[in-house]
Amino acid sequence: MTRQCAGAIMKSPFGIRLWILIAALFLVAGGTIYGLSSAWHLFQQLEAKLTSSQIERFQLASEVRRELQSLNHSMLRYALVRDPQQWAQFEHASGDLNHWIDNNDPSMNPRSPLTTDAESQLFQELNRAGHIEFCPAFRSHAENHRR
Repeated sequence: MTRQCAGAIMKSPFGIRLWILIAALFLVAGGTIYGLSSAWHLFQQLEAKLTSSQIERFQLASEVRRELQSLNHSMLRYALVRDPQQWAQFEHASGDLNHWIDNNDPSMNPRSPLTTDAESQLFQELNRAGHIEFCPAFRSHAENHRR
């Protein structure tokens, strides 16, 4: 009796849909596992090709971006609110960025992870640009406080 009910359910439209759903779930799970495996394999190949100095350079680029975003955010908050604490945060972020650039500039730090001439030149330009860009902000702030 139970076999007849089970056989009837499997032949009914509900049973057919149930098997299709189960098969689709297995296909999705298999595809996901294959995709993860393939991505992991590609990641391992990329990791094997990159040297530690290249990875350090990527980290340095990420740090530069993060420091500049922090500085930009501090200046924007000060421009919107004109709160002296915001200005102090901008000055602190600016000093941190200048200190970080000086620590990683190959012309100022012989132990810098940057070794190529192009990197050295880029850091020198970044250092000069930082001083040029921040000077107007400091002058503007000083003029506003004199008034």
